[in-house]
Amino acid sequence: MKKINLLLSHKNWNSFNNYWIVNTLEKYFNIIFVEENPTFSKSDTIVVFGAGGSDWIKPFQEQNYKIITEQLWNSGPVEVFPGSMLLTNKNWFWYSESLYYRAVGHDQYIPDKKYRKLALMPLWNSRLHKDMLYEQLVDMLDYLLYSYVEKGIDLPNDNVYSSSRFNYFNPSWYDDTAFSIVAETRVDSEYFFISEKTFKPIAFYHPFVILGPLGILKYLRSIGFETYENLFDESYDDESDLVLRVKKIVANVKNYKQLPYNKVVLDKLQHNHNLFFNADKVNNLLVSEVIIPINEFFETKQ
Repeated sequence: MKKINLLLSHKNWNSFNNYWIVNTLEKYFNIIFVEENPTFSKSDTIVVFGAGGSDWIKPFQEQNYKIITEQLWNSGPVEVFPGSMLLTNKNWFWYSESLYYRAVGHDQYIPDKKYRKLALMPLWNSRLHKDMLYEQLVDMLDYLLYSYVEKGIDLPNDNVYSSSRFNYFNPSWYDDTAFSIVAETRVDSEYFFISEKTFKPIAFYHPFVILGPLGILKYLRSIGFETYENLFDESYDDESDLVLRVKKIVANVKNYKQLPYNKVVLDKLQHNHNLFFNADKVNNLLVSEVIIPINEFFETKQ
């Protein structure tokens, strides 16, 4: 089957512009950028548009090109470009981060546990649910390795000003702590969203509690990952009242018994790491959930 062109723009950045995604997509598509003046036509090209970008897309819409509104990183309401295909995916951060971490060798990380602190709690933008979590853990902060970047608190040796800061991995943060306290981007169920925040402890051998959308632990189990009911009271995952959910998570942190991991925990950690970095699994999911839908949309009649 002849490969179609995916037309991107350097000025309209979206998920497909990242080199680790381009390297994967090139197996299935010809990746071209409009600024490089490639030769193409609407008979062999589909245009990928990150919502909120520039006016570069309008001439292609006027010429009836097939257009994709790419919102794989989106965590809220989506404005779909008229007549386009909306491309979004709950698991995108698993696929994207797995490809990136393998590209830079982070899949070779082997823990060297020191347990100097109780837990790792990276916070970035200020949000109500994060403020609630932070304020209820104030008396525990000396036991945590934590940040709240918008409040001027950084993790040691972080690269908060780098464009790749969301992908940044510092092994010492995970070696020095027993588990992760994850505060997801969103906690509402209207836009169920899982970011790199959740997938980092999965990738890097860390147990976790997650302040996220209702049922996020259940969802992770449904796609094959292990959670840590043997370490934490995971009933918070079913708690619809946000105030009570935060209280239950805080209680988990305060009640945690800091001991070296036992075999059950070690087996769960290894399982999650292996599944996250399973190249065949990630590639097959990308094909079924991203590649095939794009090709099918291209083949539909205008």
